[in-house]
Amino acid sequence: MKDFKYKDMPEFDVTGDVMDMARLMGRKGSHTVKCIDFTVREYDCLAVRTSAGHWVGYVVIPKKHKFYKKDYQNVDVECHGGLTYGNHLHYEDSVNYNKWAVGFDFGHYDDKGGSEDEVREQCEKVVAQL
Repeated sequence: MKDFKYKDMPEFDVTGDVMDMARLMGRKGSHTVKCIDFTVREYDCLAVRTSAGHWVGYVVIPKKHKFYKKDYQNVDVECHGGLTYGNHLHYEDSVNYNKWAVGFDFGHYDDKGGSEDEVREQCEKVVAQL
C-alpha cells in the first residue's frame, strides 16, 4: 500500500477558486468513472459515477433561464441532499462540457452511493421545479 503524501496531489487553490476543484474533478482519468448524458423534458442532464463510487447528477440551465449563473444556494429546488453545485461542467467526456449546471450528489454521510436510476429520478425532480 502506497503512503499518501500531500505532494502527490495535483496543485490547485483550495482556499479560493471553486473552478480549480471542478477542473480537477472533471479531468479525464482523475475522478470520473462513467458519464451518461440524457435529456429530461428538453433539459440536458448528466449522471456521473465518481472514482469514489458514488453518483452525482447535474441539470444544465439554459442561458435565458432565471437561474442561469445564479449561486446554487439561491436556486430554490429540492433534491436528494440539496443542491451542492452550480457552475460550468468540466467533464470532458460529456456533450455538456462547459455548460452551466446545478448539481447534487449521493456522497453525503450515510448515503449508499446512489445509482444511475436514482440520479435520473432526482434530475426529473429538479427539472419539474425549474
